[in-house]
Amino acid sequence: MKIVLAEDRSGQLHGEHSFTGDVIRVGRDPAVCHYFFPQEQWPMVSRKHAEFRLSEGRYLVADASSRFGTFVNGQRITDPVEVRVGSQVQLGTGGPILRVVSIEQAPLSRHEPAGNVRAVPPQSQPMAPSTQKMPTAQPTAPRTAPVRTDPAHLDLIHPDTRQVKRIELNKEITRLGRDPEAEVVIDAAAAVVSRRHAEIKKTGEQFFISDLKSFNGTLVDGKRITETVALFDGDEIQLGVGGPLLRLVDPAHPAPAKRSPGAPSASQPAIPSAFGQIAAMASRQTIVSTGSSSLQPTTPPGSAQPQLLARLSFDTRPQLSVGRASDNDLRLDGLQISNHHARFTRTNGSVAVEDAGSTNGVYVNGERISGRRPVQLADIIQIGPFVLQADAHQGVAVYDTRSKTRIDCINIAKVVPPAPVNRR
Repeated sequence: MKIVLAEDRSGQLHGEHSFTGDVIRVGRDPAVCHYFFPQEQWPMVSRKHAEFRLSEGRYLVADASSRFGTFVNGQRITDPVEVRVGSQVQLGTGGPILRVVSIEQAPLSRHEPAGNVRAVPPQSQPMAPSTQKMPTAQPTAPRTAPVRTDPAHLDLIHPDTRQVKRIELNKEITRLGRDPEAEVVIDAAAAVVSRRHAEIKKTGEQFFISDLKSFNGTLVDGKRITETVALFDGDEIQLGVGGPLLRLVDPAHPAPAKRSPGAPSASQPAIPSAFGQIAAMASRQTIVSTGSSSLQPTTPPGSAQPQLLARLSFDTRPQLSVGRASDNDLRLDGLQISNHHARFTRTNGSVAVEDAGSTNGVYVNGERISGRRPVQLADIIQIGPFVLQADAHQGVAVYDTRSKTRIDCINIAKVVPPAPVNRR
C-alpha cells in the first residue's frame, strides 16, 4: 500500500514523495523522519512531530507528543484520525501543511476475502463478473521493480588530474576526514580538512550528510551546510572551500527541481537586515594605506553578505558556550578566540550573552561588554572575526567574515631612529 504526500503552500504542491511503509514519521529530524522540515524555517515543528500509520487498509495520523500539536483539516487531534485523499495535516499552529495526494492499494487477489474493500483507480476498475467459468490462466512472471545495477557510491575527484576514485557507501555511517580511522581518509596534506570533518549516514534508503564541527565547513553544491541535509544523485560535496571534492552517485534518488537562483535555501537562510553594516565592513570595503594618508575605505562594485558558518538551537539546554576549545557547543577557530570565550544563556524566552573571561572581549553593537548583556535578534554580536545573532527560538547563528576581509598596505616603511652616540 502506498501513500503520496506533498507540502501544500497556498494550494501549490511542493516536495511530493511516496511511501510504502507501515509507519511514516514527519518532523524536523532527518535521522528518524521520512518527511522532514528545516528548523530555521519551521521552528514550531518538533523533532518527531507526527506519524502516518497503516492500519487495516487505512492510513491514520497520530500526534507524536509534539509541542505545538497536529491538526487534520483544521482540527487539533488527540487520538489517531483517518486521512483520505485531499486531507490536510498541519504540524503546529502556523506550521507547514502536508496534503494527502493519493492512496494506492493493491488490487484484489483471488484469495482475498470479499469483505476487504480496496480503492482502485478508475482506469483499472475490475470488469463485471461473468457467469461462465473462467479457464485457468497460465502463470505469468510477476512484475518486479528495476534492479539497481550501480549501487550508491562516492566519486573522489583529484583536484589536479581530475582522476576519479570510487568509494563504496556500504556502511550505515561513513566518516570523512584526515583521521586514519575514518572510512574515507583524506590526504594529511589537505590543510582545509579537519581530522573528523563530516559524516554520511544512511537512513532507510536515503543518504544524509552532517558537518562534524569542522573548522572550514562542509559544502553541498557550493552551499555551506549548518544542519543535516539529504543527498541526491549528482550532489557535490566539498570539504572546506577549495578542499577535496566528492560526487554522490545514487540513481535511486534523483535530484529534485533546483531552487530558483537567488532564493535562500534551508542551509543558507537570509541574512537579517541588521547585518548590512557588517556586510559592508566585511565584503564591500578595501582599506588602503599609502603610508602618508589616513585610512580610506573604498567600495568596489558588487556586494556580498557574510557567510553563515553555523547555527545551533538551545533545545533543552539553558546555555550555549562559544570558544576555541573542543568542549564548547559552538567551536570557533582563530587567534583572537579564547578557549572559552563567551556564553549565551536562555531564560524565560530571552537570551543574554556574557564574556567568559576572554582576552579580546565580546562586543554588542560595537561596545565591549563587561557583564551579562541581554540581546535581541537585531543586535550585532562580535567575537573576533565572527558576527553572531542570538534568539530564544532559533538559537545562535555564527557568520564568518574572514574570507571577505582584505587589507592592502602600500609603501609601508619602518623608520628606525639612529642609535644614541656615547660621548665621554
